[in-house]
Amino acid sequence: MLMRPLEERNFDTVHRIFKQVFDRTKWEEDFHESWDKRDKPNSIGAYTEDDTLLAYAIVTTKPNMNGIFLEFLAVNPEFQGGGVGTILLLTLLQRHPTIQLVPVNNEKLIHWYKKHGFHIIAEKKDRWGDPELLMSTCKQVLL
Repeated sequence: MLMRPLEERNFDTVHRIFKQVFDRTKWEEDFHESWDKRDKPNSIGAYTEDDTLLAYAIVTTKPNMNGIFLEFLAVNPEFQGGGVGTILLLTLLQRHPTIQLVPVNNEKLIHWYKKHGFHIIAEKKDRWGDPELLMSTCKQVLL
């Protein structure tokens, strides 16, 4: 598996995976905004030797944050459960020990992030009034 920055030519594949993994009616606008504002060197994909995109992580930087904000991490459903997401996340953590994210409100996913060193640091409501968590590898809010 190869890890390298996402490129503009990857957009259609990244978007297709996004639509398969996320509630696109709720997150479509955020996805496009994140793609446009992504930290290009640090937003990475996991590729096979023949250049098939297996998974991606779109990250942004915030001016007052020491680290990155993980906007979207998704694994092509055909490859879920095989460790691709873990390898992708561990690659990000090696490069950036301080990462913040808002996970999908899913207990299994929250447990997965906790297993990789993330902590719940805040609870709030999203713009639709639904509860959401802010998680970080640090135990304090950096935003």
